[in-house]
Amino acid sequence: WLNLGFNQVQNLDFLTRLPSLTSLFLDDNGLTNLALPIALTNLTWLSLDVNRISGLAFLTLLPKLTTLELASNFAEHYVFPAGLATLLFLNLGENRLTNVVFAPDLTNLTTLYLHDNHFTELPDLLPLYSLQALDLDINQFARIVVPYSLTNLTRLEVGFNPLEQLSLPEVLATNSLASLVNDLTNRGVAVLTYPFPPRLTSPARTAAGRFEFVLHGPPGSYDILRSTDVTSWNLDGRATNFVGFIGYSNSVSSQTGGAYYRARLR
Repeated sequence: WLNLGFNQVQNLDFLTRLPSLTSLFLDDNGLTNLALPIALTNLTWLSLDVNRISGLAFLTLLPKLTTLELASNFAEHYVFPAGLATLLFLNLGENRLTNVVFAPDLTNLTTLYLHDNHFTELPDLLPLYSLQALDLDINQFARIVVPYSLTNLTRLEVGFNPLEQLSLPEVLATNSLASLVNDLTNRGVAVLTYPFPPRLTSPARTAAGRFEFVLHGPPGSYDILRSTDVTSWNLDGRATNFVGFIGYSNSVSSQTGGAYYRARLR
């Protein structure tokens, strides 16, 4: 455990003599980059709050990192490299972020702080399916769509946003986030829910001979596939679902014989 916070540490060559280090605090040192002289293969905790770190390439030298603090770094954009499968806690609060690109192997992350930034759209959180706590307070979100993969969420903070609409999986709305749904509804925020996997309901034949149904699922763009034998599937059309459901009418009028349909989220 080593705390060098609130100094003007710039040269980190001394770390070559500390290969067993597990926790390192470098808060408020004016760092713009972390030039690690060696891979710190035992480091599990790294705090870099109140610096000016913009690049994250150094994270590839920290294969056992579980906690990363990067609050108050004046950052506008972060791209996380692969190799952080052990990371559990990530604090990116109090920056100037408008987007973050998360590596696909961040599958064990349970806590993510994105509060007090400049987000207007949620970054892609699909890979973060272990996430339990997500803080989005103090941003510029008017609309938030919680990805279908985040079914482990038990805490979602969305305060101090100009929020008009929240879309989330049904399983969250009726269980772990039910109190949040109730609070937002009482405050006039439109709360929309969707099932996953997507469902096709309400099949009907139109007067023009077309076949129509309603697609229920996560907001997004879908390929609608059609088959006559459930073996070979062809693209019938596309549909964009904005609110959790959308009607669809097939591309073939006066269709004869039976057919099967399925939706594929793009």
